[in-house]
Amino acid sequence: MQTLKKYPLVFLFAAFLLIVSAANLLTPDREKSELENRPLAQRPKLTATALLAKDQENKYTQRFETYLNDQFVGRDGWITLKSVSESALGKIENNGIVYGSDNYLFDRYETVDERRFSMNIELLGTYLASYRDTAPITVAVIPNSYEILADKLPKGLQNVNQAARVTEIYSALPGGADTLDLFPVMRLAASERQAYYRTDHHWTTWGAYNAYRAFVESRGLKAVEFSVLEPLRREAPGFYGTYFSKCKLFSAVPDTIEWYDIPVSSVTVGGEEKP
Repeated sequence: MQTLKKYPLVFLFAAFLLIVSAANLLTPDREKSELENRPLAQRPKLTATALLAKDQENKYTQRFETYLNDQFVGRDGWITLKSVSESALGKIENNGIVYGSDNYLFDRYETVDERRFSMNIELLGTYLASYRDTAPITVAVIPNSYEILADKLPKGLQNVNQAARVTEIYSALPGGADTLDLFPVMRLAASERQAYYRTDHHWTTWGAYNAYRAFVESRGLKAVEFSVLEPLRREAPGFYGTYFSKCKLFSAVPDTIEWYDIPVSSVTVGGEEKP
């Protein structure tokens, strides 16, 4: 008892380790984390090959450590506690995601992999050169939400200038393909209704509709009016997207997915009707 009184924190820490270890052993493994929206690592099989592997990704000890981290008892609660603590300290970023105004989350995207950027332009050029004589082609790069909703970004965030890089892409493409500038289209769409999700990197159905309309009209065709679709609107509330899965912001406001139950029994492809 004298020793316990002298070193209480040591004994408390040891008791904590024992209790947590026992809880980990008794708690069934989970296959997926709904909070993080990803599958969780499962217990790796112990083999001599895995134990002696030099490749860190396949090494047994590395995989077992990942398994313990993923299956740690109360993992979701610890993640939420971390988010609350960091917000209390004034942090406005976590795991590459920054917190904007009006409950929007954004990518922290300050650099571009120039080698991959050039390689992708080259591959796109090869694709266009292969098909430009067989079908009309339009290239339209979709802007990320941070470029369109710049007024909601935290001050001082120096993200990549997407408009300039997209112009660079378009100018490097071979002839025979049209380009469609979606930046003004998405800015106008965002000024009217929610064009991007707060917690996800995708545009909303409203954003997608406006891009569809711009594309159709660029081909000299008439788009379906949005008012025609409104009676077919359905809602799925409580959506937490990819940005939330990365940062786990405890105060994140969920999105509502709007979709349109358009009755389509068949489509015509190449002059042939198909179901």
